[in-house]
Amino acid sequence: MSQSPAPNPQPQATVKRSALSGFYLLDELTGWDRVLVVDAVRTGQHPPGTVLSFPFEALGTEAGPSPHAAGLPTVIRLGRQSGVPLPSWIHIVAIEADDMESFVEGLTPAVEAAVPEAVAVIRSVLAGAPAPATVPA
Repeated sequence: MSQSPAPNPQPQATVKRSALSGFYLLDELTGWDRVLVVDAVRTGQHPPGTVLSFPFEALGTEAGPSPHAAGLPTVIRLGRQSGVPLPSWIHIVAIEADDMESFVEGLTPAVEAAVPEAVAVIRSVLAGAPAPATVPA
């Protein structure tokens, strides 16, 4: 979730930034009907700067490194099993990164160069997303 992927976000879109992870994501996702997650990933299967776009279901069910660091698939699965009102539509747009452990300001050159493409992909996904049913207050 980002403050704004670019000027003039799609009509009827609420843009949020969050540094939360694990089960804290439930607070961010609860009550929304549709969510587009924008993030960095390191799959090791693509060169840094590659823009990936896929439905949430493509993430699979891989667990986080410990129960205290649950990944998004685990959080969504357990939240839904517990009856938490989570989005019916979740899509991921991510940029492949080569370093996800260092804490520095700014983006690596490869990731920074991919931002315009990621913005175009985000706009395209939002343009084809199903119409919203409800938006949390």
